[in-house]
Amino acid sequence: YITPQIFSAVVDIWNSETNQWNVSILSQARCHLSATSFGKYAIFAGGFTTKGIVATVDIWNYETWSWNVTALPSPRAILGSITVG
Repeated sequence: YITPQIFSAVVDIWNSETNQWNVSILSQARCHLSATSFGKYAIFAGGFTTKGIVATVDIWNYETWSWNVTALPSPRAILGSITVG
């Protein structure tokens, strides 16, 4: 069974200080990306776009309430992610 590819740039971010969800937007819509969090960061990496597999990494900084964008060394999709420490 292959799941349909639904591309979205929308992410829901939990604010533990206000106990509310906030909506934010990734730099590009994609599916089958990987996500994890560490300290003040939430990291969303790789995935598929309508143009194929991407290396894009969106990094959410909880303290500044802002995004930074970088890239993996090569495009990746259907990743696993884990946080240690």
